[in-house]
Amino acid sequence: MSTVTIVISDTPEGGLTIWNDLVPIPGKRCSIAEVAALDIISRTRREYGLPLLGARVERISGLEVVGEVDMDAVYHARKTAEKALP
Repeated sequence: MSTVTIVISDTPEGGLTIWNDLVPIPGKRCSIAEVAALDIISRTRREYGLPLLGARVERISGLEVVGEVDMDAVYHARKTAEKALP
């Protein structure tokens, strides 16, 4: 049984920081609690403009550009495609 702790804090600069103790194990499926924690973390990061975990962040002309995949869009596109199958 998994337990995941998520701490969301204000920063002195007026921003937001997210800490968690989730340590996924490669090759092992996530538990329901781990999936829920990852969902909460990714939605909070997206809502407040923070780079997603594992996202590639580059600086181009002084701006931060985040290379990421919108997993919600991928999931919905897959579900739509599955519904269209006979």
